[in-house]
Amino acid sequence: MSIKEAVCYYPKHDVVWGFEDYAHLGRSRYIANHACFFMARGLTANWKRPFGFVFSRVIRGKGGHRDNPDIRQFTSALQQVMFDSLMGASTRKSCKDDLDIFVFGLQNIASPSTLELATTQTNVYAAFNLQENVLPSLLNVQQANVLAYIAGCICHRIAPKMCRTCSQTLTTADSHPEHLFIYEKNYSSATSLLLTPSKYVMELCLQLENAYKTVCEEVLHKKAVKKTLTSYLINAVTEAVPECEQCNPVYLFSRLFTSVRLHHSLRLSNQTFCKTKMKRNREVLKLSHV
Repeated sequence: MSIKEAVCYYPKHDVVWGFEDYAHLGRSRYIANHACFFMARGLTANWKRPFGFVFSRVIRGKGGHRDNPDIRQFTSALQQVMFDSLMGASTRKSCKDDLDIFVFGLQNIASPSTLELATTQTNVYAAFNLQENVLPSLLNVQQANVLAYIAGCICHRIAPKMCRTCSQTLTTADSHPEHLFIYEKNYSSATSLLLTPSKYVMELCLQLENAYKTVCEEVLHKKAVKKTLTSYLINAVTEAVPECEQCNPVYLFSRLFTSVRLHHSLRLSNQTFCKTKMKRNREVLKLSHV
């Protein structure tokens, strides 16, 4: 039996409605009505007046004494009231505060499962032999790991489409500091979808990243954004990638790298536009549907 909770506030009638019924045999509606009754009475701590009226007054008071709060303000205030009632100390309590000895003495407790987990992690890191960094010093460890993660995704996508000669230059068997994130993501053989990029692929992705940052702001509001970015990246790294008539690695690398970086750029742009309340701008709508 399941109950779907949907609490809504109607300012016109100053009442609270909720608890939609999606269970079988109609039993959940009876239980939900009583659950709503006891929840409202428990939050308001007033058993004499109608709980719907008192419950709404408390919500409005928690929401800054708004006369007509909208659904978003009411939902936020409801969450705050429930948190204060459930987690805060009550002034009408009839018993002493509970003292959780386990929480205060957690650092002195070492269960067998915790010791086994720590031993396993130590063995995993011991097997990961770090060597010298293959990237220039202009990238820190975090940036190098992110770039290696993107390069590993691209290698996994384009490896079946490339010839045998070019596919052998994509990956490497060495372990470097920038491969640590890829090593942690491939935690089992069933999910080992990331390939370890070689030094050649890392340098190529670094050139693509620099070219993308240079031209991204100029073409982001123009037509055919993805096509324009891909063409620019292809021209920027043509000399760095060896030519191959069978698989055309320049086009494959540039196209996939543009898709990954453009998706990230649009997500950041949408978050910025939502904060500045510019959703109705036509340029924003175009960016959201590239």
